[in-house]
Amino acid sequence: MLKQFLKHIIETKGTLHALERSAQIIWRYTFGKRRFAEMMSYLEKEFNGTKPKVTFCITASLLDKHLNFIKQFKNGHEFAAHGFFHTNLKMKNRDEQIEIIRRSFENFEKYGMPVRGFRCPYLSYNTHTIDALVSSPYVWTSNNVIRWEKNIGTDKHSRNHLKKLGHIYKILDASSSVSVPRFIDRLIDIPITAPDDEMIYERLRIKNNSDITNIWRRIFKDIHERGELFHLLFHPERFRYIRSSIKETLEETGKNRAKVWVAGLNEISEWWLMRSRSKWALQKKAGISSIKISAPASSTILVKSNNDGSGPYFFKTYRIAAIDWTAENEIIFESDNPSKHMINISEKASESLEHFLVNEGFFVQRAKNEVKETLFIRGFEIFREEDKLPLLESIDNSTFPLLRLWRWPDGAASAFTISSDVDSINFGDFVRRLLNF
Repeated sequence: MLKQFLKHIIETKGTLHALERSAQIIWRYTFGKRRFAEMMSYLEKEFNGTKPKVTFCITASLLDKHLNFIKQFKNGHEFAAHGFFHTNLKMKNRDEQIEIIRRSFENFEKYGMPVRGFRCPYLSYNTHTIDALVSSPYVWTSNNVIRWEKNIGTDKHSRNHLKKLGHIYKILDASSSVSVPRFIDRLIDIPITAPDDEMIYERLRIKNNSDITNIWRRIFKDIHERGELFHLLFHPERFRYIRSSIKETLEETGKNRAKVWVAGLNEISEWWLMRSRSKWALQKKAGISSIKISAPASSTILVKSNNDGSGPYFFKTYRIAAIDWTAENEIIFESDNPSKHMINISEKASESLEHFLVNEGFFVQRAKNEVKETLFIRGFEIFREEDKLPLLESIDNSTFPLLRLWRWPDGAASAFTISSDVDSINFGDFVRRLLNF
């Protein structure tokens, strides 16, 4: 195990950085519990009424040694599993991964701390991991990273360090990917926003708090304008150095005219699951055509208008639809031509395209041929990650009065969440992590 761990460190960090990182680990974990207590006190007292709900992704074996200490984190926060030991799952076979995922869940259950989510150690996974999670009791996972701010870290040193991250996890590009939850079978996958603290502090060597704050604020502005999710990930051993940047970024969410939904990962997964059960249907009663929408009562239904600049718009050229809810949490949207409010896609189009558009809240049907006065999307027999954002932009630039079930509840335009990976409390835990790599 030690040999594999050292190889992993050299491949992902480089020799000199690995030595520097080892010295930092010894220093940061020497006073582990004291630093954790300091972090929790800061989260409780220093956020000026904007106290965040942090999702702590905890290595399950830590419960055996630090149960009472970890339970102190619960005050307003939530827990998820982060493996049993901090084991690189990609290095394990299918049966071993199933056992690790099962054992992690059961250890939380044993101590009366049920969990809904699982984050892979090192954010590293393969198809066996996903299969194991889909067949497990977990509801959500969160491993994929979407990178913003591509203009930072362009020097050779930073490029080399960022390239090494490719050995560990998958980095998607914000110029083509959409930062919202998605379904992998029944499993909800919640993306992470990058650069996170590790990427900024260790890889890009940006250690000035003002610079870090400005990076995260700019990213939040872009994400908010796109109506997506900012998922800020930090590591407790680095909290002392970035806590002011976390605080100021969170405070930025309260300065926007449009509402931001600040929630934990469990809340986000619960909402996304409820939202996924929404149904669209065409109906005609007494000669009147309409669209029926069954959705959670906290949903926001939008209707797209022509881009005439008149506003006020909720998102781009979408306005909140003037509709009334029935007692059964249904909406009846009357129209002389219901088809113009939906998207038709080719019969030959990829199922991934259909799933993506439904996940984005549109009323989607398949059609053999183009329907008059209806947005018809041709092609996409293969639908790729890099097709997502350009397709959404083309839909948003169209003139069809599309109906859309918005992404977030209670009139929120975007969402914000914070999570933290806890794989060690003290130096002894880190040694055990190394031995169980």
